[in-house]
Amino acid sequence: MFIPDPTRSEVVTKIESIFERIADALLNEKNEVEITLSSRNGTAESPTKTYTGVVSSATRVRTRTVSFPGSTPEDAWRFSVVVRILELVHEALLTNVVWTKRDIYYRDPALFGKQAVVDRYVDDIACTFGAPRSFLNIVCWTSFLESSASGLADMRVLQTAAAKGLVAGAFRLHKRDGSEVDGLSDREGILIPSMRDVLSVNMNCVQWIVVIEKEASFRCLTASTFWDKLATRGIMITGKGYPDISTRALLRFLSSSSPQNGFMSPPVYGLMDLDPDGLAILSTYKHGSSALAHENAALVVPEMRWLGLRNAHLTDQDNAHQAQGLLSLTSRDRRKARRMLEYAAFAEGGGEPEWRREVQVMLMLNLKAELQLLETLPNILGDMLEDGKEKPRVT
Repeated sequence: MFIPDPTRSEVVTKIESIFERIADALLNEKNEVEITLSSRNGTAESPTKTYTGVVSSATRVRTRTVSFPGSTPEDAWRFSVVVRILELVHEALLTNVVWTKRDIYYRDPALFGKQAVVDRYVDDIACTFGAPRSFLNIVCWTSFLESSASGLADMRVLQTAAAKGLVAGAFRLHKRDGSEVDGLSDREGILIPSMRDVLSVNMNCVQWIVVIEKEASFRCLTASTFWDKLATRGIMITGKGYPDISTRALLRFLSSSSPQNGFMSPPVYGLMDLDPDGLAILSTYKHGSSALAHENAALVVPEMRWLGLRNAHLTDQDNAHQAQGLLSLTSRDRRKARRMLEYAAFAEGGGEPEWRREVQVMLMLNLKAELQLLETLPNILGDMLEDGKEKPRVT
């Protein structure tokens, strides 16, 4: 079921409540003023022996207190930083101004010292409020740049940092302003909108959804004869690497049965590079990430299947094809792969034994493969879908 985001007014109320507590403490001449923050583990997924299917905030969110005057000058500085960011967020929400983290840093560089300080505390404040960063009226600077450079994003998209992913296929989005978006209107894909702008979707003809790791591979496939034949039967999405919230939210919305999507729940397949990052991206879509643990329940697609690339797709082809897109693992790849074997989904007895086996084979062969391999094997994606295809579920 689609879970709506909290309202901005709730965020404003929470900020004002903090300010009121600070004012009360000062008026009552209390010795110390405190703010309790929640923060998340910054890694993609933490090693754990317990597998639950979704990366949860329950064991990965920790709380800490910033206080004034505190016991050291650094304590007082941390408190000042948090209060200043809350002040700027409050101002942005009341005036409907949207800032990047970089904007916030330049509002008071002498206090913040460096950009990383702003980045950390903005994320902690969002986690504390249980709200996406966009509901603080703060967007990611890289998403802002990509949106501006593309010339495709309107201001509402910029405001929610939704200008990263692309989607194409047999659907029609109905937006709250009365407009419609046809998924077949642009062969190269349309920019993924903010889910707050989406009212419903017509996807009655959709039999499958394929998530493509890379934009280049997405564009290559939508330009192919494969897409000419199957565009009216499916949807393709790319998050251009590690996905942003808007891409994950749209995928969840399209694949989870609800009145807004006609109670459709088509099967979802992931097509990623055969390397540690490709599998980590697949895991982000399916199980979530620790970086956004408090939002995972509304973003994960637990029924997502791994379409490829797999080691079998390399060995099944002739030698000429195998030479295309094959690379040796780097030392970073090997370190990441070994760490992944300790993650909940990949661990011995975890929820994804096939993923674990593929990582082990990858390490043994010391080989990885990129999706460019598909360009030399024009029928492989169609064959993959035929092998794993099932009719869309209507519940």
